[in-house]
This record gives sequence, C-alpha cells and structure tokens, in this order.
Amino acid sequence: MVKWTNQQIKAIKTLNTNILVSAAAGSGKTATLIERIINILSDEKKNVQCENLLVTTFTNAAAGEIRERIRRSLREKVQDNPSDLYIYKQYRNIDRATISTLHSFCSEVIRQNAALINIDPGFSVADKTVADKFLLQAINTVYEQNLSRQDADFNRLLATFGYGKNFNALTDLITSVLKTVKSYPDYHEWLKESAEKTVIKDNIFSSAYGKQIYDHIPEKTDICKRYIDNVQYEIRNTPEGEHYKATLENDLKIIEGIEDTLKYKDWDKLKNCLDAIRFPNLPQKKKDFEEETVNAVKAYRTKLKKAVSALAALFYDYSDNIIKDCRFMQRPIKKFVETVLQADDVYSKMKVKAKLIDYADMEHMALRCLKSGAEEIYREKYKYILIDEYQDFNYIQEEIINNISRGDNVFAVGDLKQSIYRFRNAQTAIFRDKSEEYGNDPSSGTKLTLSYNFRSRNAILKYVNDIFTDIMTEQLGEVDYNEDEELKYGSKQYENETDESYRPRVIKICVDRSELETQDRLSDVEIEAYVIADEIKQLIDSKLMIYDSKLKTSRPVRLSDIVILMRAVSNYGDKYTEILNKCGISAYSEVSIEFLSNKTISDLYALLNVVDNPYQDIYLAQILKNKVYNFNECEFALIKKDKSDLYDALVSYNEEDRLQSKIQRFLEDFHDIRKFSRNNTVEKTVYYAMTKSGIYYVSREQDLLKRFYVLAVECYKKGIDDLYGFLDFLKSKDKHELSVIYDIMRQNKDNTVNIMSIHKSKGLEFPVVILAGSTRKFNFTDTQGRLIIDRKLGIGSDYINCDNKTYHKHITKNALSLSMEKQSLSEEMRVLYVALTRAKEKLIITGIDKSFDEFVIEQEAKCPFDWILPNTKSEIIKTVNKEDCQNIIRNLTEREVLKTDQSEEVYNAAYYQNILAKTGFEYPYLEETRLNRKVTVTELSKYKSKRYDIDDFYNLYRVQTHKKPMFMQKDSKISAAQKGTIMHKIMASIDLRQLNNPEYISYIKSKITEPEYLNNILAFIGTPLFNDICEADAIYQEKVFFMPVNTSYISAYTDDKYQSEHEVLLQGVIDCLIIKDGYATIVDYKTDKVEKDNEKEHALRYIKQLDIYSEAVERIMGIKVTRKIIHFFETNTNVELNLL
Repeated sequence: MVKWTNQQIKAIKTLNTNILVSAAAGSGKTATLIERIINILSDEKKNVQCENLLVTTFTNAAAGEIRERIRRSLREKVQDNPSDLYIYKQYRNIDRATISTLHSFCSEVIRQNAALINIDPGFSVADKTVADKFLLQAINTVYEQNLSRQDADFNRLLATFGYGKNFNALTDLITSVLKTVKSYPDYHEWLKESAEKTVIKDNIFSSAYGKQIYDHIPEKTDICKRYIDNVQYEIRNTPEGEHYKATLENDLKIIEGIEDTLKYKDWDKLKNCLDAIRFPNLPQKKKDFEEETVNAVKAYRTKLKKAVSALAALFYDYSDNIIKDCRFMQRPIKKFVETVLQADDVYSKMKVKAKLIDYADMEHMALRCLKSGAEEIYREKYKYILIDEYQDFNYIQEEIINNISRGDNVFAVGDLKQSIYRFRNAQTAIFRDKSEEYGNDPSSGTKLTLSYNFRSRNAILKYVNDIFTDIMTEQLGEVDYNEDEELKYGSKQYENETDESYRPRVIKICVDRSELETQDRLSDVEIEAYVIADEIKQLIDSKLMIYDSKLKTSRPVRLSDIVILMRAVSNYGDKYTEILNKCGISAYSEVSIEFLSNKTISDLYALLNVVDNPYQDIYLAQILKNKVYNFNECEFALIKKDKSDLYDALVSYNEEDRLQSKIQRFLEDFHDIRKFSRNNTVEKTVYYAMTKSGIYYVSREQDLLKRFYVLAVECYKKGIDDLYGFLDFLKSKDKHELSVIYDIMRQNKDNTVNIMSIHKSKGLEFPVVILAGSTRKFNFTDTQGRLIIDRKLGIGSDYINCDNKTYHKHITKNALSLSMEKQSLSEEMRVLYVALTRAKEKLIITGIDKSFDEFVIEQEAKCPFDWILPNTKSEIIKTVNKEDCQNIIRNLTEREVLKTDQSEEVYNAAYYQNILAKTGFEYPYLEETRLNRKVTVTELSKYKSKRYDIDDFYNLYRVQTHKKPMFMQKDSKISAAQKGTIMHKIMASIDLRQLNNPEYISYIKSKITEPEYLNNILAFIGTPLFNDICEADAIYQEKVFFMPVNTSYISAYTDDKYQSEHEVLLQGVIDCLIIKDGYATIVDYKTDKVEKDNEKEHALRYIKQLDIYSEAVERIMGIKVTRKIIHFFETNTNVELNLL
C-alpha cells in the first residue's frame, strides 16, 4: 500500500476546481496523476466514464505508459473485488479514454469537425520532408511574384536580410520565423503588430525595447557592486586592502552615479554618463604585496570594466538618431512580414490542394474548429482534463485547453525547474503566470507543491539544494528556489546514509593538453574521457552497494547502473565510447550519423545508382571494390585498357581467366537487380539489391541497412515509388537531413555504461550519474541573426543601410538579445537541475579547465561549472593535475595492453614466414607505405586533371628530395615555372589595397625593375577584380591552410584505393581570398602561356584545385564561397569558374 504525502493526497482527491501541481524531480508526479485518474474512475457516485477523460502528454510513448499503468491499477482493483461490476466496466472501457498527445487530440477534433472549417476530412499529415519541400516551393513562388513585379521594397528586403542577393539566407530566415510564430495562436496579427511596434515615437524608455534596456541596467549595476563587494571581502584585513581601498570606493561611486542618472529615465543623459566614465589606474603595488591578492584585484576590476563597457555599448547613439534609424528599418521589416505571410498563404493553399496538413496546422485548425462552434461538444464530453508536463506548453496549446475547459476541471502537473524545451517553443510564462495567479487568488484555482523526493539519497538532495538555493531566482531560472521548491528527502530504501562513499564528487581537471607526455596529442574530450574511465574503474573495484528496486535488496554496482550525461551527445558521444572501450569499459551511446557518409550505406547507394545508370564510373568502381566483388586496381587496369567507360569495358572483356568469372558474377547480379527494379517498387528494389548482391550478408552493420530499407519504405508511402525518384530524393537532401540515430557500442548493452544527452534523460533515473563536459560554453547563437523575434518584445533587427553600406547593432536587436540571452541562461540552469536530479545514489561531475574562475557571478556564467564550483564545498572537490592525468592514462592503457598480451599466443618469426610462404600473402597496405602523410592540393589537382608525367606520379607517393641549388647548376637561366613563383611572391608581398594610391605605385616601381612583372601589376589594377578587392571587408594574401582528410579523400583524386583509413594532411595556398558581406571569393593567379579568347577552356583544368580551396575555406573558416576566379597575367583576364 502506497503511503501518500499530504500534498499528494490533495492532488489526488481535490475536485471541482482547477489545480496546478508543481512537482519536483523524483516526487512521484506520474504516480500521483494516475492515482487521481483511478480515484475519479472508481467513484460510482460521480459516474465519470472513461470517455469523459482527456489526458494529454508530450509523447506517444508517455501516453501509452500512462494508459497501461491505469489499466494495471484497474485490473488490480478488479482482482481485489471481482463482484464490483462498475470497476470491471471501467477496466474494459479504458481504451475509450482520450489519452494521447495534444497533436493526436487535435487531429481527431479536425476530422470530426472538418465541415466547420471547409477542409477535406480525409487529409493526411505531411512528414517533415514533404512539408519542407512544399514550404520551399511556396517561398520561391513568392520570390518570383515579387521579382516579376520589380518590387523595390522586396529588392531592399533582399539586400537587407539576404546579405546582398542571397535568397538562401532570406529563405532560412523566413522558415525560422514561421516555425517559431506558429506556436502563437494569433501569429498573423502578432507579426503585423510587431512590425508596427518597431518604430519608437518619442521617449525611448516608453517603448518595449527601451523598457527592456532600462530594466537591464540595475541588474548590471548590481553585478558591478557585487564584484566590488567580493574583491573588498577577498582583501579585507590585508595591506593590499588598505592600499586599494580608495580606488575601490571610487569604483563604487561610479556605479552609484549610473544608478542616480537612471532615475531621470532620460536616454541621452545615461549615454553621456556612460561615455564620460573613466576608471583610474590602480595605484602602484608595493614590493611586499602578495602576487595572488594583487591579481585578484586586477581580475575583478577587469570584470567591472567589461560590465560597464557592455552597458555603454547599449547606448551607442543619441535618442534622435535611434528613433530615425527605427523609422528607416521599419520599411524592410514590414516587407519581411508581408513576405512571410504571403509564403504562409501559398504554403497553406498547396497543402489544401494536396489534402495535407503539417503538425503546426493541427493545433491552429483544431482551434478554428473549437471557435467555430465545436467547443461546447468537448466541454460537455470531458468532465476532467489532465495535463502532464505542463511546463512545456505553448500559447496555442493553452488556448485550445481554455476553449474546452469548464473553468474548474483542469488538472495540470509539471515542474518549471525542468522546463528545457525552449527550442520547441515551450513558454515558461504560462506555468509561471498561472502559479502566481493561483497563489494570489485561491478562488481562481488551487496550487499544490510536491517537494518530497523519493528517488535520491539525502547527500545528493542536499547538494542540489545547496547549488540552486544560491543561483536560481525568478530573474535567472524563472523560479525562486526557496523552501517550498527545495527537494525534501522522502526515500526509505537507502542504508548507510552517512557513508562518505555516496557523497557527490566534483572533479576539476586542471590540465593543459599540450603539456601531457603521451604517445598521441589528446583533445580535452579525450582527457576527460580517460578521467571518467578511471572513476568508473574505481567505482566497480570498490563494489559500491546500490539498491536494486527489482530485487528489493542492495548489490554491488554494475556498469549498466552508470550513465554519462552531457549537453549534446552528437559531438562527443562517439569519442567517449571509443576511450571507454579502449580502457576495457563497455560503453554505449546513441549518436546521429549521416547515412551516405557510412561506408556500408555508401556502397549500397553506389550499387543503386549503377542499377539506375551503369555509365557512372565512380559509383561502378566503388561497388566493384566492395568486398562482395573485391576488384582491385590492377584488375581495373586490365579491364579498362582503351575503353572510355568502365561499364563497356566490363561487358566487352573476353579473356578466359579468373577475372572473367568475377566480372560475370557482377554482371549477372547487376542485370538481375536492374530487371527487378523495372517491375517493382522502390522499397522492394532496395531490399532485393542488398540481398542479391550480398552486401547485407557480409556487413556488420545490418541494423543500419535495415534503417535504409525503412527509409525506402517511407519514401514509397510518400509517393516516391521508383528507383530514380528515390535516388533523386537522396541527392536533394542535405546530408544532415539524412542523419539517423545509430547505436555506437562495442559489447553487450546489458552490462554497459550508457552515454546520453541530458534532454533524453529527462524523466529517467540512474543509480550513478556522471555529468561530463561541465566546462563547455553555453550556446547563444539564437540571438545572433540579422533579425530575431521574441513573443513579448516583438521583432528586433540590426541597422542595415544598403544605400550607404552602414551596418551596426540596433536598439531593437539589443533589447531582444538581452531578453533572449536571459531566457537561454535560465534554461541552461534548468538543464543543469535536470541532470543533477537524475542520480539516485552517486553523483559525479567533471570539467576540464586549467585556469578556472571560481568567483564568477551567476548572471555572468559561461558554462555549468561557473555555477557548480563556487557552490561546492572544498572537501568534495577533487583536482586532477598533469601528473595525476598522466598516471591515469598510463595505468588504464597499460592494463589493457597486458590483458591483450596475456590472451594471445606469441609465435616466432620463422613460424610466420612459413605461413606467409604457404598462403602467398601480400601485404594489403602496400599503397600506404608510398603515401606521404602530407599531400599538396597542386599534386592532387595535377593527377586528377591528368597533366602529369611519370615523375609527377612518382613524387605523389614518395618523400620529396631537395633539388640542386641554382649556383651549382651549369645553366642558371630562369624557367617559366620560376617566373611564376616570382610573380606569385610579388602579389603576396605587395599591399593590394594600396595599388590605387599613386605614391604606393611609385614605391612599387622603384622596387620592381623587371618590366614584365611591373606591367602585370599595372594591368591588374584596371580589372573588375581589383575593384572587388578595394571594396572588400577583408582580404587574405597567400592564405596557407592545412586540412586533415582521410585516405578515401585522396583516393577520389588519385583513383588509388587504400586498404586502411587514416588521416593525411592536405596543404594548400590560396593566392587571394576576398571576404565581403560574409561570403568569400577565391582568386588564383596563373602565369601560364595562354592565347587570347582561349582562357575559359584553359581555366577548366583548374576547377578541381579551386574546388578543394573552396571546401577548405568553408570547413576551416566557416565562410560560404560564392565565387572562384582564375586571373591570367598573360592576357590580364579573369575567368569566373562558377559561371562556366
């Protein structure tokens, strides 16, 4: 028999009023919800039938679990009272209850009331792929309409928010805004009103933007005063304290001066006040002063100055100019809103025509149905509405519930401290406002708090309370973590509560990776993974006793009891898995992998492309090299001979040898699969291809092949029924859109450490939790776009004047950025709360940072450690230094080497030679022995364009030797290649932007005496390319790059296949890189002998070279390359490769 707390009993039994339950982590939220439902259904006097219940949650899995737990509880009641026919009827009818996600409920509302909103009830729900395709088509249609009308406002919009004429950037912005605003019930009106509000009429502080900045100032000055208080406390009762006393007091007066000026609510006065601030230098330190104390004062003062500078940056101009800028920016913003609404309208019409709706439509259409007369049907039907995870509701979902509720029958349960789905447009204000309303006015509803935690040991609860009592407030975290919110110990199952083995532990890894003496240079992630592996080994070796709820007794901890949590698994999970398995710890993680980058899937994809069209040599060679057919380079040479196409060469090969039988086997498979594909649908073709060829049977990744087959099935269901359409679909998708969740593991999952994201762990619990990566920086990229939106404040943008090429941050963007950064920081705090409250018995936190600031103020936190470390007692902090780390790595790796050596027999060299002689073994990695660890782009591009001789080919695979110097050569005449080198060196050395300066030209003429080189430079000045250089935001001359690539990348350019996959360093030099408006132009100089009007044909041989340069710029610098230009000095001509 469950013993309920007083608050739980109230939540179970209170009726006839709206109830909001704030349920802390581990407080039995779901159990309480289910017991309330059982209590309602079991009361025959109330006569509430199953169909009178609406229970909503956020996932189908959660809905299914709730239904099954209700069914189980009712079954137990039936077994206890077999003669109770009422309970038996409820048990039999439980499937009549509406227990689902809100989307599923909305779908039913639409189907049952389709006539009210004039839609076909036979609609289908479009999946993301189809919906994205329709939306893109709709946006392009709107573009075409505006361009055909030669709409001046649209051209201005494109220039303003499209980075010049970048339609993709504008499309991404429209898509992002639509995704967000569709969680608002009135998003059309909201967008229009927000565009109107971007103009500030008179007093800046009377606008929503100004109020946001005004409210921010006292928060910032409070931080400044805390910095001063902290440093004064640190140096109290010291000679340094007396020495710096006057300076710190003066700093305090400066901050108080800002606060005094704030009272006037005058923008310009505040600007003048902030502009006039000058912090005096610290007085000269005395010789006997403690260096550590002096450095602490300097560090605090640096923070103080940065805080004041950040405030001054908000007041970047006087009010008259800002108001004028607002009026200027309203025009493109209004056009943007108009374009968004036009695209949404076209998108809606396309979906109606196709009888499709998307997930956002479900909520909006359901709300339309309810407001068109259907609400009374559902008010009458549902006597009780129960909402799970209420903290993740958005405004349109709230509006739907309000339209079907009776005003006293909504039971909502959640925990604002665990609201971590802002990226899905969850609105914490809904829960917070209702909590405040019910707290202030009990007649509007009842607020209950479940604060007893039945999950964790007391040591963990005390630690969590210690942290969040100090850092979580209504301003930061959106919850006042007071006595009501604190976790209270409620579990009765744990023994040895005072045992220090169960105390939380914080591991601070103070290691500079460059100082570690290891065989390979380790990354921070790898170092942390080794430290975590050591902690796990210690846990297992210590036989820490944990309570097993299934066995109802304690037992030693196992690997499967341990979970490693991190903010994002996709970037780090595979590396942790690799290191842990290397240390003998079976580890498992789910990461997102890209289908077509996987070797197994890539080979199947190649086979399908060949089946569709055999005249694709790259795909054909790839599938022939797969181990099911096992062709090698020598065999390709024998097959191809003089044939231009590999497929024709295969068909015409007529030698009667072993190779002929291999070819015949492939061709038989190929013809069978191709014939099959002509008469069958795509999913059957994919299955037949993978099984007929044998790819499925020889692969160790059969689960991944099955998922690829499922993708084909899904495409067939969408109407893509043939192989060509399927391949076209795959080619049209971004590689990230074809990612799947894939299990990365090395051993049996039954006794394996699980690695997962914090978000995925929500709602789960684990005996041992290791929170990793606690020093990784927070991500605030959602505040960095040219245009951003906020439900409360509206629309914010940068100031962008394309007429005079002026660009700067703007008050609207500044205000929204402040609000959104605070919201993001609050959510990061709640993510930390979720992570720490997953632990039942042992909590370990790790972070790597060699110079950590232990006295950061919570509002200025940059990572979770900024909150954790200052609020953690020193006795539970473990510091790992360089020596500790090296010992850990050495012990773990040596331990595994010894285990491996003991498990294998050692044979002598003669025995191996005998084996090799009998089997005729050939070393499979022979090509790798001839491949440099560093290859240049020039070498690759020479080989690919077939402009090579035997020496070029040989040099690609050998260590370079130095040429004889010119003074030792008999004929020292300068060659054409050497002239080219000289010209390149000149272009790299001169300041290109100064070439329009007559004085600089005179200087150049005095330095370059050879007419040929000088004439090349003077002619270059007259080209359009030179104008681009002068107008650029930045240029880089002779930009050297090093890009790590795999041997498979080299294979693509040399046609050689390497048996092993390892990394090679690709080196290149970009002659000139031009950056403008966030995009890049690559320029390559050529001194080739080229005839006039033959430049374009000549330039084609350099396409691959510049493609590699382009890839390097985009990968390394993160800048999109839009133009690739060859400049021929011989004819003073520019050839733009992307236009050929």
